[in-house]
Amino acid sequence: MTHKTGLLAALAAVALTACGPETGAGFGSVTPVTTSATARVSTMEEGAQILSLINQERGKRGLGALSYNASLTRAAQAHADDMAAKGYFSHNSKNGASVGDRVRGAGYGYCFVSENLSTSYPTVQQAVQGWMDSQGHRANILNAKPVDIGIGVAAGGLRVAVFGRPC
Repeated sequence: MTHKTGLLAALAAVALTACGPETGAGFGSVTPVTTSATARVSTMEEGAQILSLINQERGKRGLGALSYNASLTRAAQAHADDMAAKGYFSHNSKNGASVGDRVRGAGYGYCFVSENLSTSYPTVQQAVQGWMDSQGHRANILNAKPVDIGIGVAAGGLRVAVFGRPC
């Protein structure tokens, strides 16, 4: 099994949906959506592309590649699905949960965690470029602390990347 095939199989096990670009630091709302099994399958490739593009950016600067982590992906996917279902866009869930709360709830004990969100970018490449063009998001991608990543994708162009380092 190739690395890409293994990643796609792992992403399939987590049942990804779909995500996109933010409107700025103020965050906004999105239209609630539902997803189908077909949409979930097509977005598994999106998650693999996001991981590849982020690792390319890190590699250009001599940083180690991030490893896919199922627990971080569960946290990222749950947040993407929640935002899509409830029509909001924020690092804090409607119930007040932070990225740290979601990551701990998914079973990942961390010493470092950060999160990038995006919505409305038509392509994965544009979403990752949008993160690279944003100082805070770029800092998360190029931070030397994380070693793992989880990616959630939900309908409506929502994308969530969670970066972590276990204790």
